[in-house]
Amino acid sequence: MKQKLGKIFSILNIVVAVIFIVLLLLISFGLFSAADFENKVVAALLCVLAVLYLGTAAINFLGQFSTSQTIRQVLISTQQSGNVKVTKAVIKKLVADNVRTEEGVSLRGIKILATDHGLSLLIVLKVDGRNVRQTTDYLKNLLQDVFKNLLHMQFSSIDFKIVSLKSDYVPNYAVIKEESAAQTALAEEEEAKAETAVPAVSEPAQPEPDPAQPLVEVEDDNLPPPPEPLE
Repeated sequence: MKQKLGKIFSILNIVVAVIFIVLLLLISFGLFSAADFENKVVAALLCVLAVLYLGTAAINFLGQFSTSQTIRQVLISTQQSGNVKVTKAVIKKLVADNVRTEEGVSLRGIKILATDHGLSLLIVLKVDGRNVRQTTDYLKNLLQDVFKNLLHMQFSSIDFKIVSLKSDYVPNYAVIKEESAAQTALAEEEEAKAETAVPAVSEPAQPEPDPAQPLVEVEDDNLPPPPEPLE
């Protein structure tokens, strides 16, 4: 269905583009003038064509850069004498039969997507009172084994989407509240210590002269000579 809609939008886009090109050519050769387009009906028609062109161009642009495409059937075997394909209904039946073996999990739908890395299977689940990570890991390994040994195919990825979750896990609110209060108090204490502990800037101590050591006069040749006495 998506491919058919894409073809329809592409044809509409080309038709509108051809109409605009023909109008430009007619105006360029002098068959029409600017005064001919001052009619409100013609202006409205051109606006409709412009909106239609921009809309179809945007849809085609998004379709070209789409990372996934819904698949209705999957090719699992190809030979010179013929091909073997399975429909989405067959894959959904296999998924439903195996998901049903796990208590507390029910299937809500599947999608087969064609991505840049191959075929991807998206499974929509409803989980009641189960560990989500453990349940999805088990179902993924189970379905990979079923597809490999029954259909001789393998999906590049099997993704899960949980639309409903009912868990029997009850957190210990009192313990978590005490731990949070202790963490807050510790953080406030560390901030107070950091504010009060301001390092003092001290000047380097000057060495005191040793009276036992004689003072040594250093002559500097670069000093100017003393002034001569005035006569």
